Amino acid sequence: MTNIILNTRNRTCNAFQVAIGVYLHSANTPDKVVSTLHHAGLCISQASISRAIRSLSAEALESLSLLGGNLLVTYAYDNFDVLLKPLVPTVEDNTDPLKHLTSGLVFPLQHGVRPEDLRASDELWEKYEFNDMSESAHKVTRADMWKKLIPRYTSLVTPTHISLLSRHTEFRVWILLRDLIEFGPDFLQSFKDILRYPEPIEERIPIKKTRSIPVQSMDIPNSTVKGNISTIERLLEQTGRAPLEEEQDTVNLDPYVVLFHGDLGTGERIQTAKRRRRLESSPRDRLQYVVFVMGLFHLKMACVETIWRVFLKDSKA
Repeated sequence: MTNIILNTRNRTCNAFQVAIGVYLHSANTPDKVVSTLHHAGLCISQASISRAIRSLSAEALESLSLLGGNLLVTYAYDNFDVLLKPLVPTVEDNTDPLKHLTSGLVFPLQHGVRPEDLRASDELWEKYEFNDMSESAHKVTRADMWKKLIPRYTSLVTPTHISLLSRHTEFRVWILLRDLIEFGPDFLQSFKDILRYPEPIEERIPIKKTRSIPVQSMDIPNSTVKGNISTIERLLEQTGRAPLEEEQDTVNLDPYVVLFHGDLGTGERIQTAKRRRRLESSPRDRLQYVVFVMGLFHLKMACVETIWRVFLKDSKA
């Protein structure tokens, strides 16, 4: 009530009304409802809402351009569905009301990352598994990865090898023991007091708050390979990284890599797109700069589903 009284006395005292108006816009509220709430003093008018949205969009575009110009950004995108129900259904309108769209976020790379650290596009392309024109002796294939992983983890059986492990592998061993004690049989609970935290390293990664900026939603279905390619190109355009032949391009992406975060389905389609375009002449056309980073949540989901399929789905397994 106080906010309504202040707004009637002074139109600039409208922080509460602006917040309600922007929320109503995001919820796709009908104009009649917005007009009624505006006359009741609970929100701003429809014209003011439109001006506020344009102002916020302009500020977001400016922030995105500033972030994209220094190369120290990473992207994350995923699909979402919107059900557009018609007010008056007709027989002639047979279009699908469910729209498949894509949303994304852009956030800066921190902890002292420099543009020179991302200058690895040519080296990664030279070692790329599906690069038929590469003659590198250090070309990494899936078979080579398995050969390197198997001896590393079989050595964990011998306790005398623990001291020879790297920090990363020691931490994985601690995670394994912790999970066995917390979620394993009851007799393992007696070892809970014996298990200690891993020894911290001297150079710890500092905790920093990451500021993320949402990009404009894209009318692109993210369930296809073509849709993922279009999404990547649109994300780059929104951050001022258009192709070289266009005037708004601010930086040459060819020598650098760009990180894209997403679920496992997104990663699979990105890898398919890179295999399809591996014969293109320019690094930009063959998506040489794209480096996929899988989401940890979806990786855990895949692991849980694997355990269910192997051990729980079939009682005779």
